[in-house]
Amino acid sequence: MSKHKFHTEFEGKRQMNLMVDGESVPCETDSAMDIADLTYVAGTNGLHGGDAGHGARAVLTLFGHEGFCMGTRTSKLCSVAGIRSFESMLRDAENVEEIDTDIAVSIVVEGDSEIECLADVLIKAGEALHRQIEESKKAKV
Repeated sequence: MSKHKFHTEFEGKRQMNLMVDGESVPCETDSAMDIADLTYVAGTNGLHGGDAGHGARAVLTLFGHEGFCMGTRTSKLCSVAGIRSFESMLRDAENVEEIDTDIAVSIVVEGDSEIECLADVLIKAGEALHRQIEESKKAKV
């Protein structure tokens, strides 16, 4: 149960199974209903006692519906000139790809520690976004 009070209405959780790299992954899906609608599908087949070869998988997919402005930014941290910094990768505007509506963005991780790390990072990222939203509201008052 989330401690966060959501500002967006959700439709209601549904269960589904996805096949990821030949592994069945039970998932939960729900849609945030607002001016712009966003659906998530998130799931894991649990920890399997080791690295990716043991079969542990997790998936997070976001579907931006009509009216939801979303894009992706991808880059490899290694380049011909050597290792690039994470900050320079994020600033590199030529790596921005705008995507149309009704398109999905997915993250798939393999391995026990990768699954736990992804879950922890998503919580921290959500907390950071909510904190920054609240700070911006206070700054406008």
